[in-house]
Formats: sequence, structure tokens, C-alpha cells
Amino acid sequence: MTLYSSCSIICDFDGTVTPVDSTDLVLARFALPQWEEVEAQWVSGQISSRECMYRQVGLLRTDEKSLNALIDEIPLTDGFAEFMLFAEKRDLRPRIVSDGLDYVIRRVLSNHGFSEISVTANRLMMTGDGFELEFPHSRSTCGSGVCKCAVAAESGRRIILIGDGRSDICLSDQAGLVIVRRGMPLESHCREKGRPYKSFGDFFDIITLFEDGSGKVPGLDQDSRHQARRQALSAASPEK
Repeated sequence: MTLYSSCSIICDFDGTVTPVDSTDLVLARFALPQWEEVEAQWVSGQISSRECMYRQVGLLRTDEKSLNALIDEIPLTDGFAEFMLFAEKRDLRPRIVSDGLDYVIRRVLSNHGFSEISVTANRLMMTGDGFELEFPHSRSTCGSGVCKCAVAAESGRRIILIGDGRSDICLSDQAGLVIVRRGMPLESHCREKGRPYKSFGDFFDIITLFEDGSGKVPGLDQDSRHQARRQALSAASPEK
């Protein structure tokens, strides 16, 4: 059992695993122009992220074939494949947790040979009339389609968050280690709040951070590591 195995890695998708925001890419290509007005309402705080996504998906005008053709052009961030190999050799199990579209995420990952990765995201439904969005991972107390804090709590372990955007901000205040995409909103939040973080440009940087020359998880102090170990042992013990 490695030190890493006492932690759960939650990784964002859009702008993290991919260098582009796949949801915005789909909307820009296939949605009616009003999607940008809805986006502006969300940015200004008039509507929640969940309402924004629901309304924007309702503006999509395309078919499955055209949607798939666009998705199949989406690349992965440099070093992601190498990071997954690194994770597999160390029995790490990164989980993709995204406020994006599950269909898009799974197809991108499958295209690159990573169909087995656990994905938690909003459910994109194709109907005879167009597209609809369901939120099986939402919470009434959270404005996002996917409550990342609730997903993280399910693990009962210390969280390592890899992310970049606004949907990661709430969880970043609870995670034991925050690894942020350089120059993105999550980095600005951490800096403004005085929240410790590590930054990355690609997944090769993240591999370097994990190795850290010492076999330790960087950013987790000794007490945090001991707590993570206790949580892992407690979760593995049979109930009395």
C-alpha cells in the first residue's frame, strides 16, 4: 500500500484533461446564438450553473453524427496518457468529476483508449426533439449540475483535486492538495484566498509534482498524511 493509495484523486475534465472546454466547443458549433446570453447571465450571477447548462443544452441544433464528428477532434492535454500509466503502476485511481456533459467526456476518453476511467458528470440525453440534460449528481444546496463536494465526501478519504475552473472552487477549499491549471480561474481563487496550491501546464508537470523526489504526496503535511491513512484503515475495517 503506497502513501498515494490513502488519497482519492478527483480530476476535472474541461480545460484540465482537455486543453479546451468541450462544452463550450459544442455550444459554439451547434447551439443557437442565445447560448451566449445565457452564459452571460451565469457569469454575472443571475442564474446557477445548473440552470445555465440546462438552458444551453436545450438550444443545441445538431444530430448525433455531427456531434460525434466534433467530439472526435478534441485532443487530450499533453502528458495525460503518461499520467494514467503512472497512476496505474502506483494503484492510483483518478476519477473524472465534471460539471460538463457525460456523453462528450466518455467519447473523448474512449477515443484515446481510456474508456475504463470512472466518470461523474451531467447526463446528456438525445431525444427525438433534440437534447435534454439530467442532473443525477446535483444537490439542492449546490448550484452546480454536479456537486463535486458531495462526490468527494463519498470517498471518505483525503482529496487531491486537479482542476482549473469555477466548478472546482468549492471543493478546492476542502481538498488536502489542490493542483491547478496555470493561469485559470481556480488559480486566481486560490491566490486571492491565500489557499496553498500547486500549478501545472500539462500532465507531465503533475507527474513531477507527484514524484517530488521523495515518494511523498506534495502539499500534504505529516498530520494530513496520518489522517488520510487512518481514514483509509477505518474504511477498510469491518463494521462492529
